[in-house]
Amino acid sequence: MANLQKIKTIAKSKGITMADLAAEVGLTPTGLGLIIKSNKTMTDKLEEIARVLEVRVSTFFDEDELTAANNAAEQSKLLSLLTQKDAIIAQKDKIIEQKDEVIQILATHR
Repeated sequence: MANLQKIKTIAKSKGITMADLAAEVGLTPTGLGLIIKSNKTMTDKLEEIARVLEVRVSTFFDEDELTAANNAAEQSKLLSLLTQKDAIIAQKDKIIEQKDEVIQILATHR
């Protein structure tokens, strides 16, 4: 889950006021305050805030959540690779079967 409270901390550390940050991203100070308080915003707005603060969007997420998301993505990739592997093995088995049939045909015609 995002931790948009970090917006205040980062802005303060960079000497950026909430009013200046809000103006820079096209929000009112109240609108920015609501985003921080509700801990919810659209991705494009979060990207804009990150750009102004010169940080990555991932800065606003807890590391455990990012790790879980990365693990889920890795599991999805592995599942896809296993599925591909199974398809390749099935193709290999079919080719071997066809090869064996050709060998039998050739052996009977000698």
